[in-house]
Amino acid sequence: MIGQFGWLLGASILLAAGTGMLQLDAAARGKRRAAAIGLLAAGSLGALLGAFSPLVLGVGVAAAALTALSIGQRVEMTGFFAGAVTMLAVLAAALQLLLPAGAHVLVWPLLLLAGISALLILTPNGAALPAVRATIAIAAVLLIGMMASQAYGFFVLMGPTLPAIIAPFVALAVLALAPLLWLLKGSAWVGTASLVAGLILSAVAGIEGRAPSAASPEMVEVFYLADIDARTNYWVSSKLDPSGWVKTAMEQDGDTVRRESMEPLLPEPPLVANAKPAAFVRPVLNLAILGDGAARRVGIRAINANGGRYMRIFVKPSVAIPRPTLAGRRLPGTLPAGKWSQLTFHASGTEAVELTLPTVGQRGWIDVRLVEVRDGWPAGAKALTKPANILPFRRADTSMIVARSAVTW
Repeated sequence: MIGQFGWLLGASILLAAGTGMLQLDAAARGKRRAAAIGLLAAGSLGALLGAFSPLVLGVGVAAAALTALSIGQRVEMTGFFAGAVTMLAVLAAALQLLLPAGAHVLVWPLLLLAGISALLILTPNGAALPAVRATIAIAAVLLIGMMASQAYGFFVLMGPTLPAIIAPFVALAVLALAPLLWLLKGSAWVGTASLVAGLILSAVAGIEGRAPSAASPEMVEVFYLADIDARTNYWVSSKLDPSGWVKTAMEQDGDTVRRESMEPLLPEPPLVANAKPAAFVRPVLNLAILGDGAARRVGIRAINANGGRYMRIFVKPSVAIPRPTLAGRRLPGTLPAGKWSQLTFHASGTEAVELTLPTVGQRGWIDVRLVEVRDGWPAGAKALTKPANILPFRRADTSMIVARSAVTW
């Protein structure tokens, strides 16, 4: 679906814009029940398509509830717009407190929309005046340009896996056009046509995405994993591909593909197949109790041993560990009890990474996994030619060498 970026972007814009225009028409006509049922149906349908998604269902229920609360009898444009801008101001204030670095996403649109709201309040029936309409149109164009630049960056980052990320930006753009669309006869038909066009583009993206090509390849990964202390070796991948290349690569040592948990190394159970042992050296992973009394702490020393490009350390303590120390510098936060925490170091070569953790309580334990990640499969692995319609990504063509250790006090 990443290869269908253009179709997805157009479909998302049309779907969000069409929904916004239909919502405006429902507000102008007081069609609260129809609007709420429509949003609830959309959320339910989206949640059931493909794998069940409680997030999509929850968003649909929340949107339907907010619509039922905010749309009553027929309202005037000025009141509706002022209420929407007030709600945006509350959201902008909350975002300023919770995420100051991202508050500009709402603050700048708020300034333009507040100006439009003031213009509507100070000029009764102003939306019908050509001069007022022209002013609103100019402000709307500025806001749409602002939203387009912001939305594109977010869509590049998350769009292929979460197309709905574009919805807040389109909603603000439609809100800027609300005074012009409010009086537009046939806006419901325009919104419906936009929805239909968005669904058609979504279908096109789905159809085109089913057949990988050289121009739009399937993204695949197959990597080797050697758990030295557990004496297990696997070929690992996140998914199969239509051409069968991943399955062939994983079954090259005679085993069949299956799903198996690899916690904590991988959050979701991947596809695995047993592999022949490789001549990898165990990465250095030394744990020791340092000091006594209140100064007692656990020292972790990790070193790459196979020319790794980076290493990942997974730590699971029996008790919460506050503020670990890395190379003499305190790190913020606390390692939670009974859960795996991950630290990644881009430390190639043989330079040691030293981590110290304060011990808490009279008794406890810490379980540690070290993963050294190096480029290339092990020597002796089959060099399988990749077809033109697949593209390696993420951990593809790498080897992960795992060491285990634990300590108690």
